Amino acid sequence: MTCIKDRCDSEKFSLIRIYRNMRRIDGRWVFSADIDTRRVACDICGTQYLTETKISAELTHQNYRRYEKPIDAPEQLHLFD
Repeated sequence: MTCIKDRCDSEKFSLIRIYRNMRRIDGRWVFSADIDTRRVACDICGTQYLTETKISAELTHQNYRRYEKPIDAPEQLHLFD
């Protein structure tokens, strides 16, 4: 992810705030069980952005190999069980 401001192109951002289970749609906050929104600021020019984070796969290890199981639906997320 890079800053889209003119002539900045920085890849360094600072985290300002995390909005857990919230998503910004049409200018208002909506509950979303599988997406977190983060407010970040570019370290060079200071421009602030909203980014969305979603769990997309589960990583497991077996016999020194890593396996990736894609997660498609929010019903498959059981983070607190």
